[in-house]
Amino acid sequence: METVTGLQADELRGYALHSSGELPELTIPRLIRRITAGIQARTTSLTACLEHGRSPEVTGELGGPEGRSSD
Repeated sequence: METVTGLQADELRGYALHSSGELPELTIPRLIRRITAGIQARTTSLTACLEHGRSPEVTGELGGPEGRSSD
């Protein structure tokens, strides 16, 4: 296990390792999408640009910040 360095004593109370299947119990949908994309990127060695946890092609946000949702 790697040691976390560079943190002040009050910056981190603890940590836990979870399977991706537990994500719905742990965080919000937008972060689930981002974490899942990160897992996929690590597995495939391919990264993706995400807007609010979604591909811009899916959200229709390729043209700029207009119409962005807050989820």
